[in-house]
Amino acid sequence: RLGVRTIGITDHLNSLDKKTSGEQWCNAQNGQSQILPETRKLFVEWMRQVNAHAVDSGWLELFPTLHDEPQKWASKGAWIKPFFKDGCAAMREADPRIRIYGCIHHVKGWKGVPDLWKVFIDDIDVYNTNAVGEDPDIGNLVRAAGAEAAKKGGRDKLFWQYTGLGGGVPDSQRFAFGFFFGAFGSTGFTAWAYNWGDEWDLS
Repeated sequence: RLGVRTIGITDHLNSLDKKTSGEQWCNAQNGQSQILPETRKLFVEWMRQVNAHAVDSGWLELFPTLHDEPQKWASKGAWIKPFFKDGCAAMREADPRIRIYGCIHHVKGWKGVPDLWKVFIDDIDVYNTNAVGEDPDIGNLVRAAGAEAAKKGGRDKLFWQYTGLGGGVPDSQRFAFGFFFGAFGSTGFTAWAYNWGDEWDLS
């Protein structure tokens, strides 16, 4: 089970009409290869409005994603793969300008799955990984896939990396977010994860 409570936006959108509780929605959505139709309709409209507001207001570009770590389809349930792909399609339907982000936490041979790195390469525009240790060439593979997509009229790919905050002493963080990520040609660096615990609540 993916733990569909991590899919916060779709769960919240479902709660707006008060027809089902969050628990009921989770039970209905769990195991489905697509976003539930009534929720998908709301999600597309929500994403359209949010991105339009961001663009019109001059915000920094948003890089949305449906949920964290879609590679869990290889260990938690095969339904996660088409579900995530459907979410990416819904975001493109909402606004073709959107560049979709994916947190790819395994890229090679996890759970015996070959060529794991490219499962979502056609669905996302921003490839963010913590798994260069599994394949140091992953950045080059992503960039090559982006160049090939661009030749065919599609979009290039951004290659990013992330690391955890658990061992977050300043010297190791400076190294990770500097020389280490830079050595693999990353153009974006992110931290995992700021959404846990009150210490990150700046509201």
